[in-house]
Amino acid sequence: MLTSMQLIIATDKEERRRLLSSRLKRSLSSAQIFYPETFSLSDFFQEVETRPFLQASKVLVIEEIDRLESTFKEGLLEYCKRPADWIDLYLTATSLSSQTKLYKAVQAKGEIVHLKSEKPWERKERHTHWIQTYVQEHGASISSQTAEALIKAVDASTLQSELDKLLNYVEEGGEITLQAIHALSTPMHRETLWQLSDALLALESAIALRIGRLLIHEGLSLFALLGHLRKQFESTDQMLQILRTEGKTGVSVAFPKLSPQFLDKKIRLAGRFGQPRSKRALLLIYETELRAKSQAVDPALLIEILIIQVTHDTHSSSQSSRSRLFTPAR
Repeated sequence: MLTSMQLIIATDKEERRRLLSSRLKRSLSSAQIFYPETFSLSDFFQEVETRPFLQASKVLVIEEIDRLESTFKEGLLEYCKRPADWIDLYLTATSLSSQTKLYKAVQAKGEIVHLKSEKPWERKERHTHWIQTYVQEHGASISSQTAEALIKAVDASTLQSELDKLLNYVEEGGEITLQAIHALSTPMHRETLWQLSDALLALESAIALRIGRLLIHEGLSLFALLGHLRKQFESTDQMLQILRTEGKTGVSVAFPKLSPQFLDKKIRLAGRFGQPRSKRALLLIYETELRAKSQAVDPALLIEILIIQVTHDTHSSSQSSRSRLFTPAR
């Protein structure tokens, strides 16, 4: 079996993280990660010398090797000259001269990915290409113009998490549009539809009311807002059903587009909200859509009433008493 050894060099921490994550996803084994602050040669070689059990290889990661003490670099150099054939080793660095012995040792036995300083337009082109590739790998599409708009809209550190939100929003094989980005990916102090659905699931009435009013005030279509909420509560209802029968593993399989951190958050909110409320919320959204189509009611008022109904336990309220809120005066 051939050993795998890669060194990722990039001044941007998020770029290093993204490149490393894309490589670790290909591995069937979980990674043991070493950081410069706590790195120990004895711990590293203990992992190296322990063959994997029931797996073909073991994955080790050493972050920011350029920050390691010189003695640690020397010990790592000796390993890189004669790597174990059952170890997949990934190294990262902010910078490392190609003239160093460690660089040359990795180059001789493995692969080096070096992201050098870029011009602004080069960085934009690379990010655009990465976004389009990531979206295509998850069964959707996005134009270069829309990808560029997303780059401008979000911080680099949250780019992947924003993409995960957008991928969950679009249908399988669908396209991420500027409208979806406007609705979901607004990082700098501007409220989003995603924050609204989270506030509803958390039963945070005041926050949900503030976000709902702001979205309507900013010109977001009432039906686009209701459509998003309907999809979120349908996902919540599905997630709760799967949790009850198959557990978290089943949810991970059913929602492959969600990152582990985002999935954990959704499961926590869904569990707290509960399935009876989820089904009732879907009914209330349907009723609100019907009233918006049949009655001349201010969209902001409809959203406020919907939010209050979803976040308050009004099971004992009769259908007729709720309907009176919308009955036009004669």
